[in-house]
Amino acid sequence: EKRIVGGAPALLWGEPAEGIYLFIHGQDGYKEEAEPFAALAAARGRQVLSVDLPGHGERKNKGETLLPWMAVPELQAVMEYAARGWKRVAVRANSIGAWLSMLAFGRARLEKCLFVSPVLDMERLIHNMMGWAGVTEAELAERREIETDFGQTLSWEYLQYARARAIGTWEAPT
Repeated sequence: EKRIVGGAPALLWGEPAEGIYLFIHGQDGYKEEAEPFAALAAARGRQVLSVDLPGHGERKNKGETLLPWMAVPELQAVMEYAARGWKRVAVRANSIGAWLSMLAFGRARLEKCLFVSPVLDMERLIHNMMGWAGVTEAELAERREIETDFGQTLSWEYLQYARARAIGTWEAPT
């Protein structure tokens, strides 16, 4: 069933149930990739709600970029929606979707989390990418954004955001 949740295009999978998984895709992902997981969840009496993150799925080529300061409030709205409609909320997230979920859902009561190839330390990942591109922190601070030849844009603002929000603790069973 198509929905708009927290401003994001979403799909609700499965028959009504007391429990739901929020399916958060990774880089270059989209809400429809939740289908195989939704079938598994439905067999266990769960629904799945999948959303398109900014710049992904239906939101691709609409001038949006997957920036945490835009995605996290959207995901928090998705969690509020889920908490109102289901007794048990769990998360299934891929890659950067796991990092965004950890930022957005840190205070939520989650039954469990399933993370696939999670990004857990975004600051370290950014520093690794800077090394691959031969970019120093001073150069990034001065230039603010640097395009790389491996398709990622390095951003001083993004690095500062990640640094200020390092994941220190994560209470949810994962």
